Amino acid sequence: MTYIHWNDLFYVDLTTGEAFETGGEGLIPVPKYGAYGGAFHPGGELPTDEGNMYGSFSDLEQATSGTSLEPVDLSDYYYYVHDFQSNNANTSEEQAEADINLINSLTFNDSSYANDPEATFYDGIVTVGLLGRLAVTDQFDLLDPGLLTSAIADAATDIEFGLDSFSKKELNVALDTLFEASGKKQFSLGFEITTHSFSEELIEAAVLNSVVLAINESDDPPVNTTSLPFLVGTSEYEFVYNVKSHDLDLISV
Repeated sequence: MTYIHWNDLFYVDLTTGEAFETGGEGLIPVPKYGAYGGAFHPGGELPTDEGNMYGSFSDLEQATSGTSLEPVDLSDYYYYVHDFQSNNANTSEEQAEADINLINSLTFNDSSYANDPEATFYDGIVTVGLLGRLAVTDQFDLLDPGLLTSAIADAATDIEFGLDSFSKKELNVALDTLFEASGKKQFSLGFEITTHSFSEELIEAAVLNSVVLAINESDDPPVNTTSLPFLVGTSEYEFVYNVKSHDLDLISV
């Protein structure tokens, strides 16, 4: 499949979770997907009420029969539902609920496209982005802890599967777009997490350790989640992908 639009990008500020149509300093480029994946995607005409969105539909073809532009696959349908819920969100809490609903769908209902590198890779990127937005807007408390750990581990394995399964040409595009060269045959994607309490530190440790268990090897260096010299604060991390060994690891910086 070729549903990731590598030449049609939007840009994300990881410190605020905001998306922009044009690039700028500190903004991360992200491609769009299918008919509805990604910010500022024109997509098709959305339904006007929830009854038309869900009804009693049991499959993708029925669910999208009334739209002006059908989603390209089930993951794109989840983005379509998220667009609808976001358009109808009147508060930050309602937007967070829409984001959490999408995270849940991408984490637990992705078996139909689990062998599609593009759909799976994009699923992982979206999940990480939405979790990041919940974190920077202080809405992590709305997330069920079980969903949080499952989602981040699933996202990490999805991203690794996509990178490992892309054609050489698409892998080069993905790495050039989302990652930075950090050594010979090595590319990295950095992010940071800021905590303000011991309970938040515990959540950070649980989340990152679930990623380590999902993608790191037993002989990899341990990941330190403590913000030294203080217990709380900002910690920096990187996803590092080795092109030669096809290995994605999480490391602390």
